[in-house]
Amino acid sequence: MRNTYFKSLWLILCLLGLMACNDENGIYFTQDEIVEGDINTGKQIGLKENTLVVYTHSGGSVNVQGAKGEIRATSSDEQIATVRTAQEGKNSAIVTAVAIGKALVTVTDAEGASATFSVEVKDEDELWTSKRTYSIGKAKQCIVEGASPADSAAIAADALTLTTESLCVFKARTFLPGGTAQRLSFYNEAKELLYEGLITPLESIEEGRGRFSLYAYADEQELLASFIIDTKTSTRFLIKDLTEAYKAQPRYSTVSKVWVYLPLTTLL
Repeated sequence: MRNTYFKSLWLILCLLGLMACNDENGIYFTQDEIVEGDINTGKQIGLKENTLVVYTHSGGSVNVQGAKGEIRATSSDEQIATVRTAQEGKNSAIVTAVAIGKALVTVTDAEGASATFSVEVKDEDELWTSKRTYSIGKAKQCIVEGASPADSAAIAADALTLTTESLCVFKARTFLPGGTAQRLSFYNEAKELLYEGLITPLESIEEGRGRFSLYAYADEQELLASFIIDTKTSTRFLIKDLTEAYKAQPRYSTVSKVWVYLPLTTLL
C-alpha cells in the first residue's frame, strides 16, 4: 500500500515536471517594460491579459518568447488587424490596426508549436487631447517654377483641378514627459474623407516657412502628401507641395516648384 502511494506521488511529480517543462519551453508573449512615458528599462513584462490593445491608424508589437527557429504569424480577421513578423535580434509580431474590433493572432514556430494572443483595436479618437478644424477657402493658387509658360499654365490648371480639399482637421496628443503625436485629416466639400495621416516634425526650409510630411503610418511606410506652412503673410496658408509628383513626369522633368496654396480662412 505504501509502495503504491509513493509510486502515485512519483507519477504526479513527474507529470508536474513535464508540465513545467512544457510551460517553460512553450511560446508566450511579452512587451518591453516602459516607465515614465518613454523609458525602456530593458526588462520584459508579460502581455497583460494576453491582449494587445492598439488604435486605428496605428499598431503595436509583442515579443515572442520560447519559439524555436523561424516564426510566422496569422490574423484571424485581417479586416480588423494584420500582422507580420520581425526576427532581427529578437522574435516579434508586429500588428497594424485596420478597423475597430477584435481578432486573434496565432504565432507558429519552425517546429509547429503555436500560441495565440488577442488584439483589440480601439478608436484612435479616444487618444487625442486637442482638436482644431479649419475650412479651406476656394481661392486656391498654384505657383509653378522651372517650366515653360505653356507648361506652367498646364501644370497649374491640372493641380488646381485635382486639389479638392475643403476642410482640414488637426488633432494632437501629448506623451509625458514631453513627446507629442499629431494627425491631419482632409475632407472635400461633401465632407467625405480624402486622406489623413500622421505629421512628421516640422523642418525649417527658410525664414517664415517650414515643411512637414503626412504619412499613413508612424514608421513612414507610405507618404501621403508633403506640406509647407507659410507664416510670411497676414493670411494663413497651408501649401501642398506637388513638385516631386510633376517632376516625375518626363514632360515636366525640369520643374523646380509646384506649390498649391490652401488658404485657411476659418477656424472652427
